[in-house]
This record gives sequence, structure tokens and C-alpha cells, in this order.
Amino acid sequence: IRVDVDKKNVALGEQITATYKLYTRLGMQVNLTKLPSLIGFWSQDFKIPQPPSPTKEILNGKEYNVFVLKKSALFPTQTGTLTLDPAEAEGTVTVLNSKKVKQTDPFGGFFGNAFGDQYATTYEQEEVPVKLKSTAININVSDLPKANKPATFDGAVGSYTIESNIDKTELTTDDNATITFRVSGSGNLKLIGTPVIKFPEDLDTYDPEVHDTITNTNNIIAGYKTFSYSVSPRIPGSFTIPATEFSFYEPGSNSYKTLSTPSYTLHVKPGKNGGSVSKGSLPKDIHDIHARPAEIKQTQDYSLHKNTLYWSGFALPF
Repeated sequence: IRVDVDKKNVALGEQITATYKLYTRLGMQVNLTKLPSLIGFWSQDFKIPQPPSPTKEILNGKEYNVFVLKKSALFPTQTGTLTLDPAEAEGTVTVLNSKKVKQTDPFGGFFGNAFGDQYATTYEQEEVPVKLKSTAININVSDLPKANKPATFDGAVGSYTIESNIDKTELTTDDNATITFRVSGSGNLKLIGTPVIKFPEDLDTYDPEVHDTITNTNNIIAGYKTFSYSVSPRIPGSFTIPATEFSFYEPGSNSYKTLSTPSYTLHVKPGKNGGSVSKGSLPKDIHDIHARPAEIKQTQDYSLHKNTLYWSGFALPF
């Protein structure tokens, strides 16, 4: 059993494809019992045919049937030398054992032992248990370049495009608008963080809803990740949501790329439920602390020892 990787020297976040292969020249039934530990990696499995179909490979001058047991995309999340521990498998192999069987004398011993003892070779199938183990593999992970790193870079590595849209730009203070930001491409999609959109103060926003769709075919992890922001205006007026930048490192060109979305202008009218407060008198969530001391006055005496009903209660048991 072998674990093949397509590259052993990568940048932080760059994809590595690891393939777990079984090489055999005999009939076998094998299951993986232990996979390499993936400390320092985020992984995504590829789909493989079930049952797997064999291919032919020459290894050390001998031809083998090769079965792919597992195939994964690995994305290193830390720098340094990362080790893929050995993969282990157990199963059975079918072997043919030869056996010589003494033949009986067809003449019933009439000629004695003149012809000598006669033997025939037979073969018997036997299922033999086997344990297989691959060798460990070291992956050297280098840090991303410091030079020309954009301020908006948040760890995205791969090749991407972006798009955004807004469902409405004309609304009232009773409405909500939804801005959708989508990142598409191939790379460490799962590790992409939430883009920072600088909304105006007078727009209430909430944590975005995040959805991703990832495909795993043709040795590439690709798809898209969508962030949906809900925006609610507090007051009427015109508000500009500035362009949002998205930066990523592209291993193919060994460089950083920065993409930008368009800006949007919201035109807000007063709604039925108000929203006509001017911007200068808009109340804030946290009010200023009053500097003038508050006066506390006693409006009623609640002292029990001066209360007639309190002392009368002691007479009730009697």
C-alpha cells in the first residue's frame, strides 16, 4: 500500500492531492484500518468509483493491479514540516498451495513396486490474512510572501472570482435590503473568512448567512461560497455602501490578487412605522451618563417596628 502526493513542497494553504493505492498481483480483499493523521491540514475527499476499477502499473520491474482506495485534497493550515503518518490496511489474500498426492497402483500391486511410487500435484486455494503499511511522507510548507501582501488578505489561497448584487436600492424605513457577496473558484474555499463590508452607521446590519457548495472532481476542489447580509435603514435619506475588496494568493502566479465589488446607493423614504427622525437627533443604543447627582427621597415609612399590624400579628397564635 502506498500514499502518493502530487507535491511535497507547497505554500501555506496550497492544495496537495494525496492518493491511497493498493498494489497487488493476487486476489485480495483489503480495508483501510488507519489513515495518516492530518494534523495541520484541512482535507476534502474526492469521489472514487465503488467498487474501484484496477489499473496497471510497473513497480520495481513487476506489473501490478492498482486499486485507488481513497483520494483526498489536503490544504496545510500551518507552516513547517508536516508529516503524513503511515496508512495501514488489513484483509485477506487468496493463494494457491501446491500439494503432492500419492496415486494408487492401478494393477493392485501385481507388479510390486517396479514402477516406483506415483504422485500427482494438486492445488488448493487458501485465504491468508495480511497486514499492510505505507511509509510516512513529509510535506514542506512555506509561509506566504510578506512583500505586497494586501491589507484585505485573510488567508484565501487558490484562484477566485467574486460577484455581488443587491435585491433593491429603493426602500422605506420599514423594509430590508439583502446584499449577496459570492466567491467562486478553486482552492481552500472552506477556510475563506467573512468579507468586511463597511456599512454606514444609520443602517442596521446582522451577521451574514453563509452557504457553500463545493465539488470534488478532476483532482480539484472547486465551487463557491456565498455571504448574504440583511440591511435595515433607521432613517430616510441616501446611503452609500462602499466597494468591498477581496484578496487572495494565487500559487500558479506566485502573487497576490485583489478584486473589488461595485458600490451601492440606497434611497430610503419614511415608512408607515416612523423613521422620520433626523440624523442629528437620532437616539443611540448607549446614552450618555448624566453627570448631575440624582436625589433620593423617602416617600413612605416602611419601618416594621413602627407598624401596629406587625405587633398585632404576634397575638394571632394565642
